[in-house]
Amino acid sequence: MPIKVEYIKDDRILVIVFIDPIQMPADAETPIQETLAFKKEVGAPVCRILDFSGIKLNFGDMVAGMAYDMGREGGTWDPEVSSIYVGTDELVKFGATSLRNQQQYQGANVKGIFTSREEALSHARSLLKK
Repeated sequence: MPIKVEYIKDDRILVIVFIDPIQMPADAETPIQETLAFKKEVGAPVCRILDFSGIKLNFGDMVAGMAYDMGREGGTWDPEVSSIYVGTDELVKFGATSLRNQQQYQGANVKGIFTSREEALSHARSLLKK
């Protein structure tokens, strides 16, 4: 499985690290299931950090992952789950920005796009303190 999951239970933050090679849409299921289980264990709301910094994302995988995730509890459209993206690849930025701004992705709960895990963790903690 090319995904590593880290739990920061006290802060209600889940860090999902994607590792090459990924296979979408199959690898989109793990983050959804892990987020659902985490949310059930620690209570809502939660933040999930999706870290794509260690992979080279391609357009087809990006679109397949977004389509698979759409509208599913535990995913980007779950109102109890704030999704924060990490990556330096232009497609990560493009995908996350699209989820935030494009009409066809209305309702996506994207709360940030960062180039480092530390920035994403800091932002997640500030969101959950509100």
